[in-house]
Amino acid sequence: MLKAMQHGFYVENRDISQTEVMAELAETVGLEGARFRAEFEDTDTMDETRNDFWLAKNTGVGGFPTLVAFDGGQAQAVTIGYSPWEDIGPALRGWLRR
Repeated sequence: MLKAMQHGFYVENRDISQTEVMAELAETVGLEGARFRAEFEDTDTMDETRNDFWLAKNTGVGGFPTLVAFDGGQAQAVTIGYSPWEDIGPALRGWLRR
């Protein structure tokens, strides 16, 4: 789906912020368009998305991909941006030791 979205946006100049466009792209990867629309526009889906944006903002996420760890209801960004395992491993072990 991500590949279809990127192709639609960058190659076909499609507005992937539009539900109908997203549903059409979903169909190109074998998903049912009507079901995609229903899930995409569902109130629970929208709430979860808002919560994810809130979490990203409040944990200092400024780039993707980012690894966020949770402990006791607290979230903290462990790595921000792409990192090879050689960097992620020590950062994650450091977070686990804290």
